[in-house]
Amino acid sequence: MKISVKLINSYLKKHLNTEQMAEALESTEVEVEEILYAKKLDPKIIVAKVVETKPHPNADRLKLAKVDTGHGMVDIVCGAPNIRADMVVVLAQAGTILPSGDEISDAEIRGEKSHGMLCSERELGWGKDHDGIVEQDPSLPLGQSLCDIANTSDIIDIKTPSNRWDYLSYIGLAREISATQADNSLVEPDIDEITYQDREAVKVKKDGQCQAFYLTHLKLEPNSASPRWLVDNLLSAGLRSISAVVDITNFVMLEYGQPSHAYDAGKISGKFGVRFAGSKEMLTTLDGKDIELSSQDLVIVDNSGPIGLAGVMGGKSTETDPSSTEIWLEVADFDKTTVRRSALRHGIRTEASSRFERGLPASLAKIATARIIGLLKDICLAEVIDFPTQQLFDQSQNTKLGVRIRYAEKFLGIKLDEKEVTALLDKRGFDPSHFSISKELKALGSLQLGTDNSDAATIRELYSKAGIMLEPALKQQFSSGMEVPEASLKPGDVLFLSASTAKKSKNNPQQAGIYIGKSKAQGLLGSPKVLPITHFTKSPQYLGARRYAENFNHIISVDVPWWRRDVVIEADIIEEIAKGLGYENLPASLPTIQLTNTTDHQLLPQLMELREKLAALGLIEVMTYSFVSKSDIKNALDDKTKHLQIENPLSSEQDYLRTGIMSSHLRAASSNQSSEHDGIFEISRVYEQATTELTEKWVLGITIWNEQSLARLKGVIDSVFGWYRHDIEVSRITSNIYIRNRAGSLVGGFGHFGQLFPAILKKFAIAKELSFASINIDKLIEQANQPILRAIPSYQIVYRDITLELDESVLYQSIKIILAAGLFSVQYKSEYQNDELKNSSKKRLTITIGIDLGPNPTSDEISQQLTRSTKLITTKLKAKLL
Repeated sequence: MKISVKLINSYLKKHLNTEQMAEALESTEVEVEEILYAKKLDPKIIVAKVVETKPHPNADRLKLAKVDTGHGMVDIVCGAPNIRADMVVVLAQAGTILPSGDEISDAEIRGEKSHGMLCSERELGWGKDHDGIVEQDPSLPLGQSLCDIANTSDIIDIKTPSNRWDYLSYIGLAREISATQADNSLVEPDIDEITYQDREAVKVKKDGQCQAFYLTHLKLEPNSASPRWLVDNLLSAGLRSISAVVDITNFVMLEYGQPSHAYDAGKISGKFGVRFAGSKEMLTTLDGKDIELSSQDLVIVDNSGPIGLAGVMGGKSTETDPSSTEIWLEVADFDKTTVRRSALRHGIRTEASSRFERGLPASLAKIATARIIGLLKDICLAEVIDFPTQQLFDQSQNTKLGVRIRYAEKFLGIKLDEKEVTALLDKRGFDPSHFSISKELKALGSLQLGTDNSDAATIRELYSKAGIMLEPALKQQFSSGMEVPEASLKPGDVLFLSASTAKKSKNNPQQAGIYIGKSKAQGLLGSPKVLPITHFTKSPQYLGARRYAENFNHIISVDVPWWRRDVVIEADIIEEIAKGLGYENLPASLPTIQLTNTTDHQLLPQLMELREKLAALGLIEVMTYSFVSKSDIKNALDDKTKHLQIENPLSSEQDYLRTGIMSSHLRAASSNQSSEHDGIFEISRVYEQATTELTEKWVLGITIWNEQSLARLKGVIDSVFGWYRHDIEVSRITSNIYIRNRAGSLVGGFGHFGQLFPAILKKFAIAKELSFASINIDKLIEQANQPILRAIPSYQIVYRDITLELDESVLYQSIKIILAAGLFSVQYKSEYQNDELKNSSKKRLTITIGIDLGPNPTSDEISQQLTRSTKLITTKLKAKLL
C-alpha cells in the first residue's frame, strides 16, 4: 500500500517529515518496504490553455492545437483523444527535462511544427495513465509553473498485517502514528451529523452475511469535476480519476477503509435487495467481464436481477457516469469470508474486497456514509432526496478485557507502573480503568432469568475483565475452579446450584451466584439481586463454591475501541503496552522458563544431509507448493478423487492438496527445460486421506530430463539406497504414466520410478525425454540398516566387466542379487538396445564385478571365479555371454 506523507500529515496535529513518519510506522506492526521521494518538476512545465484545435493534415489521429501560455500563443501537435478547446492543460515547453529524464525540444511531426508537449499523468510522474492529457483547474493562472502549485509528496510503500483492517485507511495509520508520540494526536475531518431512518429500504436476509446496509438517494449537479487535491490524492495511492462521484467513494475508502458503491438511480429497477445468487445467473462487472454466478456468491439485486457482486465489484448496467443526475449511495458491511471466496472464485481481487476480507466493524459504515455525503455536497452540489436509511444487524458491543499487571511484567520482562500503563492504553484509544470487583458486580443487577449458557457467559465476561478466560459452560466452570469452603469465601467466588436434588444433577450446575462479601451474594438468574449467602449454601441444590483468582489487585479493566477488532485476548493488550513503551526499551534478556526433557528429533538433520548428497550428484533442489491445480492433476493422468480439495483455495491454480509431487515436478521441469541443468529433486510432505484422519509423509521426488534420463535416474536411486544400506529390490510395473518396460516399483512400499509417456510431457510443454521417481523417505530412514564396517584390503581387488545379452524384462537388480553372495561387489555400468534387439525383446547389459581372491591370485583362479559367476547368470537368467 502506498501512502502520501503530505496526506497523512493532514490528519496529524504535529506534522512529521518522511523519515520521522517511516520510523513511527516501523515502531508498529507496519513494514516500510520503500520510500519514494518526490521529484520536483521543471519550472518550464507550466499551466496553459487550449484555444482551438483542428485536424492534422497528414495524420488522422493527430490534432493541431493553438495553446495560450499566458505570454503568447504556441503551436502544439497532440494525439490525445480528450484534447478540446478551452481546456486548461499542462505544457512542457521546449527545453523541459521531464521526471523520466527525457528532454522536450521543438520538433516537426508529419510536416507540422510543435513547440513543446501537452502532458499526461505518465509524463509528469503522477501515474501510469497515458490515454489522455491532464486537465487542470480553470481558475489557475496561465503561465504559472506547475512546480509551485502541484500537490507532490513523498510516498511510503508499506506492508500491513492481515489482522488490522484499520491499517488500510489513512485515518487508521494516522491514529497509530499519533499514538507513538506523546505530543501528537489525530485530527479527523469534520463530519456533519446525519439523521437516519430505521426502515427496510433494502431486502436483506438476516443470516449474518450483511451486518449493516446504509442507502441514500441523492440529486447531483451533472458533469461535476473532481478538484485537483482529490485527483492528486488518488494518484498518490495508485488510483486514477474516473468521475467526481467515483473519485469521492474511492477517496473515502482510502481515508476510512470503508468501501462503498454508487448506482445511477435512473438505471435501477424497483427495490434493492441482498441475497445469494441463483445458479447460472450472470453479471457483467464494471470492467466489462461477464461472470457466471454460483449459489455461494452474495449479490446486490434489483427487480432486473444481480447488479453487483457484494464487497467485490459493481455491475456495468447501473454504473454512474459524469452525466448522472441522481444516484443511490450504498455503504454496507458484508461477511469477510463470503467476499473473499467470491473474489477468489472469479479472479477479481479489488481494493474493496481486500478491505472487506479483513473484517470491517459494522459501525464504520455510518461514519463513511456521512463523510461521502458531505463531500458530494461540497463537490457535486448534492442534495439528499430522502432521509438516508440504515439497517443494522450487528448489535454487538465493544470487547471488554482485563490485563494483570504482574502477569504482563513477566511477559515483557520489565517492571510496570499501573498509572503509566493506564496512560499508555488511553493514548492508544483504549478506555482503561482499575478493576474493581464490587463495581463490576453492581452491573450484574440488570440481568434477567436466563439459560445455563447466559449465566456462564456473565461469569465469563466478568472474569475476562480481570484478564482471566473461563470455559463457556457452567459445568466446565464448576469443574475447573478451585473448591472453596463456605468459611473461606472471598468476593468474586462463584456459588453453584443444581436444577434439583436428584443424584443425576450432581456436578451439573444450572444456576450461579457471585459472592460479594459480608455474607451476601449477587444472584444471576431468577433473583437478580443481592441475597443472603444462605440462599445458596443452605439450599439442598447447593453444589459448592469455586475460586478462579486469589485476589483482584493490580488488574486493569480495558474497553477495546470499536476499530480494534483484532484485540480479543489479554496478550493483545500486553502487546499494546509493549508498543506504547517502545520495543527498543524492552530488555533483551531471555525469559525464565522451566526446562523439560525432550527427545532429539533426528529426521530433520538426516534430511539436511540427504539434500547435500543429492546436490553433490548434480541435482538442483526445488521447493514447490503443496497445492496443485485441477488441470495439472488431469494432465498428469492422476485421480483427483485421491487428492484433497481445499474449501477456500488461495487461487484456482491451488485448489487441491497433493498426494504426490509428480505434477508439481512436471510443472517445474517445463519452466526449466532450457536450463543448463537437467535434474531436480525435492524433499517434501505429501498428504493422504486415511479412513478416519489425514496423514502426511516425507517423500523424495527426483526428476531428470534429456537423453538417457532413466539410466541416470536409476543411478541416483541406487546411490540413495546405498547411503541407507538398503539392497534395492525392483519389480516391473505396468502404468498409464510410465512407458512399458521402463518403469519399476521399489518393493516394500519404498516408491516407484520410470520414464514418462511423451503424451503426458506434451501437455506440460516438455519436449525432452523425462524420468521421475518418488521415494518414501520416512520408511527408507526408519528401516536403514546399520553400517557394516570391514577393513580395507591390503591387496588389490580384481575387477572384470561382463556383458550379457538377455531378455529386456530382466532387471539389473536381479543379477546383483544372484551374484552378491560370492563376490566382493557388483556394479551397474551400462545398458544398450538397438532396433534389432528391440524387435527381439532383447538388450545388452554390462556390469562390473569385484573378485576377492586374497593377495597374489593366479590367472587360473581369476578365470575359474569369472566362469562360475557367468555360468550362474547364464543358467538362471538364460542370458548369452558376449
